[in-house]
Order: sequence, then C-alpha cells, then structure tokens
Amino acid sequence: MWQEGEVVSEDLTIDLTCRTYRDEKDYQAVAGLMSAAALVDGPENARTTEEERQLLSGPLALPEENLFLFEVKGQLVAYGRIELEEGPGKSAFFMRGTVHPDWRRRGIGTRVIERIEQRIQERLGEATQQAVYANAWTNLKHEDRQALFRKMGYELARYFFDMERTLHEEGSPVKVPDPVSPAGIAVQSVDERPDLDALVLTVNEAFRDHWGHTDTTLEQWQHWTSEPDHRPELWYIAWDTEKDEPAGLCGNGIVPEHNDRVGRQEGWVHVLGVRRAYRKQGLGRALLLTGMKALQDEGMQWAMLSVDAESLTGALRLYEGVGFQPVKRSVAFRKVIRG
Repeated sequence: MWQEGEVVSEDLTIDLTCRTYRDEKDYQAVAGLMSAAALVDGPENARTTEEERQLLSGPLALPEENLFLFEVKGQLVAYGRIELEEGPGKSAFFMRGTVHPDWRRRGIGTRVIERIEQRIQERLGEATQQAVYANAWTNLKHEDRQALFRKMGYELARYFFDMERTLHEEGSPVKVPDPVSPAGIAVQSVDERPDLDALVLTVNEAFRDHWGHTDTTLEQWQHWTSEPDHRPELWYIAWDTEKDEPAGLCGNGIVPEHNDRVGRQEGWVHVLGVRRAYRKQGLGRALLLTGMKALQDEGMQWAMLSVDAESLTGALRLYEGVGFQPVKRSVAFRKVIRG
C-alpha cells in the first residue's frame, strides 16, 4: 500500500536525506511513522514495532539494500521499500511506502519513488523473466496518490475489493451454511497435518491463473508461519484421499492488534484456492465455509477477505453467494520496466 499526499511541485527548501536500514531501531522508527500516518489514512494502517520487524525481516526484504528511510534533520519523514518476486512469465518489483502526514504535499513521495526505481535498475539483472514490472497499490478513494503514480508513469491495471460477511449479530451467531466437500475429499487443518510443502504447491498452482501472481517459496512460508499470530489450526487443506495429494486450501487468521485498532472483531480469510483439476466441484465453497465457521467459533463478528474484482476463477461470485459484500475498493498500478 502507498500513502502520500496531494501531488505538488517539489519543495527545494527541504534538506532531505536518504539512507538504508541500519539496525533494529529503524523498525521502531518505521512503526512510529506508520502509526502517525494511520491517524489520517485509517487505523488499519498502523503497525507495532514487532509487526514491522516481521515484515522487514522476511527472506525477500533485505532491508540493508532495499529499505530507504528519508529524513529531515534526523527525523524520519518517509520511507519506501521493494521486494522482487518471480514468475510465472514475469518478474515483479513490489513497492510500498509512506510519507508522514506533516510532510505531505512537498514532493517527497516523488523522491521516494525515484529512489525505489533507481534501486530497481540496480537489481534488474536479478530478474529472471524478460517481462519486468513495478507494482504499487492504493485505496481507490485516495485520488492524490493515484495522481502521483500516473505522474511517475504508472498505469491503473486492476481493481480489488475488500469484502465482509457478518458472523455475529447482537452477540448471537449468524447462520453459516454447513460445508459439503466433494466425494473423496477430506479437509484437515494444518495443525493436524503440518505439510508446508503441500501448502506451497497448492498456493502456487491454485493462484497461477490470478492476475499479478508470483510464486512463493518454502522459505517465505516458513517466515510467515513464524509470526506470533499465526494459527495453524485455522488453516485448512483439502486432501484427495485416494491420490493422497492436496486439492485446495483456505488459510484464515486473527490479528488482535488489528482488531483493537479498528474497534471490532474481524477474522480474515487470507488465502482461498483450489488446484485446477479439482475446480467446479464445490470445493472452494466448502473450504470457505469451513474457514468461516472456524472464525465464527473464535467469536469473530465479521469474516473479511480481499478479491480481484475481475478474477477469472469466479471468486467474486463465490463470495457473494455466501453473503460477502464489498466495503472497500483499492487499485493496483503497474509500470513496465522491461519487455
């Protein structure tokens, strides 16, 4: 996600310096910046120091090379970072950044993107695919940020929805249909059968048809599952009992810090995917309902998820069919770097 401000001419009076990550004190500084931005951009954007440490210490982050901190007289006023992800058929640099609300409308966002793009050129030789893109996201309501991206040569490429579905009303559970799996399919939690190799295989194949997909690695999943809030008992894999192979998965999560910020109990369906050979049999719906019931049993008021508004797999229809409704729209911007 990107948070900037109205695009204006660069303020040449600012003594803006840029450096990369030094030590763990920078995690705290970035978390403070995100929390200040959240007062303007929405509470869901806040971060704790531990959350920033988890994000910035991942296997693709490499903060000593790819995290840029912009300061004025030692005060952190903005940051930007990139991660390179691969294939199939493309290499993608994912951009993220924030400008402190007190320092917006001074052209700092432009400086951040320019430094990120310089780093992309420095790393271009690492990209394994001929087609190389730079990607960024923002909330649809932030027209100023969209103007910033367009100014820098990015084009609007895709719309996404955040969707919600009620699980409890007035303290009582709302009816969630019982999941019905196809014949020969057994659904187990990752806690019951902790097979990360199967999880990675399923995610990469299930999402290969999705716009912008890049493959994930076992190392990435091991890092993500080391998060303090990871709940393997809320992740479900569907197994073909005859072939003993994974058919699909539904990964769910609850982040208490996030719920404290937004003031309600939300459980998120982070991942829902079915491998190609097992589609059009109702497995996606069965997995989704399994995840929703698990979140409901945990006392969550709402089930939340994000979806590509133009998904070719029919995901939007599936979610609407079990009661999800769009509540927020975001947009993806893309710039062709090569190919």
